[in-house]
Amino acid sequence: PDLEFPTDKPVAPYRQAFDTFVESVKEADVYARSRGVRLAIENNVLAGYNMVNGENPFLLCCRADEFEELAILIPSSNVGILLDLGHLQVSAHWLGFDKYEFIEQVKNRVFAIHVHDNDGLKDEHRMLENASWCLEVIAREYFADLPVVLESQGLSMTQISKQVALLEKHIVSR
Repeated sequence: PDLEFPTDKPVAPYRQAFDTFVESVKEADVYARSRGVRLAIENNVLAGYNMVNGENPFLLCCRADEFEELAILIPSSNVGILLDLGHLQVSAHWLGFDKYEFIEQVKNRVFAIHVHDNDGLKDEHRMLENASWCLEVIAREYFADLPVVLESQGLSMTQISKQVALLEKHIVSR
């Protein structure tokens, strides 16, 4: 189900929520490092139904500048990004930024990638098509050794096998 925020209840101001998030990630990073585990923060998805007056007062980590600020406030090589390309496409549409510029800004901090398609308006987790923009992204040299996770839903085993073959065709070409 889609996440909708109540408009009749108090919500922490964005800056307060971001600062709390930073402190929480710092704590999680200490724990993760003590266990030999890296910490990846997934870019959030913002769609029209969770905007207020055309703006995003609620969701963290939808824009590249937020990840840049996180990297400054949490200068740990153990904290990176789980780049969800489906989320990126939707957020880029609703917030009016270029998804390719986002990737360029964060590419050096990406630990893993989620792939799925959508219409750019809503996070639908559809299967990839041969012309999906995601395929060009995962084939980029700087993503060569990263895990890629297929996140489509409601597929048969045959469809999943075809999706994996499509991904492998692009991943292997790296």
